[in-house]
Amino acid sequence: MSLTINTNLSSFIAQSSLKSSTSSLNQAIERMSTGFKINHAKDNAAGYSIKTNLFTKINAYSVAEENASLGLEMVLTASSSLSMMSNLTSRLRSLAEQAHNGTYGANSMNAIDLEAQSIITELYRIKETASYNGIKLFNDFNNTVPTFADGSQLVPNAQGFLKDIAVKDTSTMDKLSDVDPNIELTGGTYSISTEAELVKLAQMANAGKITGSCEFVLANDIDISNYCKSNLDSNEEGGWKPINGARNSILDGNGYIISGLYINRPNSDTQALIGTQEAIKVMNLGLIKPEVVGRNLVGALRAQGYYRGTENCYVEGGFVKGERTVGGLVGYLNYDTASYCYTTCDVIGVENVGGIAGLVNQTLRVNNYATGNISGDLNVGGIVGYSGSTIEKAAFYGTVNGVSDVGIIAGKASVVKDCFYNINVNKDYGIVGENSQSAQITNVIGVNFGKKINLQVGIDSSENSRLSFEAWFALDDLARLKNSSMSDLNVFRYIDNILTQINAKQTEYGTVQNRLESVIEQISISYENLLSTRSTISDADIAEESSAYIRNQILQQASATLLSTANQNPSIALQLL
Repeated sequence: MSLTINTNLSSFIAQSSLKSSTSSLNQAIERMSTGFKINHAKDNAAGYSIKTNLFTKINAYSVAEENASLGLEMVLTASSSLSMMSNLTSRLRSLAEQAHNGTYGANSMNAIDLEAQSIITELYRIKETASYNGIKLFNDFNNTVPTFADGSQLVPNAQGFLKDIAVKDTSTMDKLSDVDPNIELTGGTYSISTEAELVKLAQMANAGKITGSCEFVLANDIDISNYCKSNLDSNEEGGWKPINGARNSILDGNGYIISGLYINRPNSDTQALIGTQEAIKVMNLGLIKPEVVGRNLVGALRAQGYYRGTENCYVEGGFVKGERTVGGLVGYLNYDTASYCYTTCDVIGVENVGGIAGLVNQTLRVNNYATGNISGDLNVGGIVGYSGSTIEKAAFYGTVNGVSDVGIIAGKASVVKDCFYNINVNKDYGIVGENSQSAQITNVIGVNFGKKINLQVGIDSSENSRLSFEAWFALDDLARLKNSSMSDLNVFRYIDNILTQINAKQTEYGTVQNRLESVIEQISISYENLLSTRSTISDADIAEESSAYIRNQILQQASATLLSTANQNPSIALQLL
């Protein structure tokens, strides 16, 4: 046995054991006090990185769940407002039915109209003020009424037109039904009251029997659906045969409407109510929910026009579909004009697609506007697809989508002035398409973004983490009901259209509500699974750590006692001196 004083190996061993047991004891205390077995990167480098990522994701899911819950509250708020609007509109329809009973005097009718106008005012108020946390739900655009820089607006009157119509007395006119279809008409004014008479006009014009300056005046609203359906082949193609010819004559709608227009000829050109550019001039006519399918030169009212003019007409609802040169009102305005016209129909095409006209080679006259969904591939515009001249005092609010040369007002144009837009899209389209950036654009005002509510309901930037829905919607017929009498037969159609739009939006909100509830449930599941994973990786086993604590505490005390003994060993050497 050797005995040294320079090197106390026993002390070194005891010190090392005391240091190790103290470190392990401190680690056990830290784990039991924090509840985590990984508190520093040195504890478990890979585990620490995984734990940090999980912690970030768990916090993100917590916020996403809150976002979805707030979105659900917003949708429920909007849905409640829509239910109130639906109830008010139903009451409005009851008043309309009451007004048409024929048993009420002037005072009673005034009372009915007074309540109706009060309801209409309230509908406006709800639509314009419904909000959630300061966000307007239904009317966040500047205005759903086209409003130009000079302050003028395009609002349909009680008749449904942009210009007042002095309705002509047709009782003294010759009836077209009394005219021999085999003779030539070289002049005169004729009334049209029925589907049969309108079909007769088309047949005589197409046969070249109308050669003079004649005027044909509608005396009633006319539904041509029976004729259109009876003119279909076994492939369900056919329908209305466009009016061609009678170029020196006028078709005056006289404030009435034509409904039931149906054309399905996807392989035929020049399809519309009125076909070739040499056909009859049209004015003061409304076209309700047309369904027109053709190939090239396709429109609802006219396929094309040539020095004929289209004035004070509208196309409400429905759709127009074709390939090239497709417009909601007119396919091709060839040295022709359109003024005081509007369309609310959807327009679908491939090239030269517009809400009013697909192709225009002369100045588009003033006071035209379009709404609805306008979509195509090349040269797509809210008003005109391709314009070779000036677009003046036109307005568009709706949706426009395309691939190349897509513009809010026009896909291609050289001059755009005094126009208004208020569009409902997410893409950042210009006033004209990308290849018309040198166009002269003056006095064009509006908003170039869509009113969509975007909810972040996921934890990353992908589309799967976002839920969007369209809050804004238009009630085009509400303006027509303003100051209209409930005794007007047209109010039934206006009210039914409003109910349809409200119910459609309510259905849309219902689907969004279902999606948000599904999102919240899915987030909850992901949140719980991540918490479980994090617990497995980072949570301390208190039973295990308490055992380690006791063990290291005993080792620490033993090491301290042995260190004291080891430090006494060198003093034994003094006894040898």
